[in-house]
Formats: sequence, C-alpha cells, structure tokens
Amino acid sequence: MEEELVALRARALKGMSRSDLKATLRLLDAFTIDAAGRAEEGGPDAA
Repeated sequence: MEEELVALRARALKGMSRSDLKATLRLLDAFTIDAAGRAEEGGPDAA
C-alpha cells in the first residue's frame, strides 16, 4: 500500500514546480492556522 501512495503522490505532483509546491503549502498552512484560531475563539465561522 505504501508503494501505491508514493506512486499516487508522484503522479499528483508531476509537472508542479518546487516554487508552486512551496506556495501551495504556505497557503494551506495559512488556512489551517486561521481555522484553528477561529475554533479557539468559538466564533460563528469556526470550523
């Protein structure tokens, strides 16, 4: 199963530049931090 996951990841990332990947990870990190902050605040938009 691990080999299948590695192959799937390789296909998903094929053609994606390193800078695009880093930018995507920064964006996801920002959303994760924002969602965690909202959840802690208990606001109406909390995830």
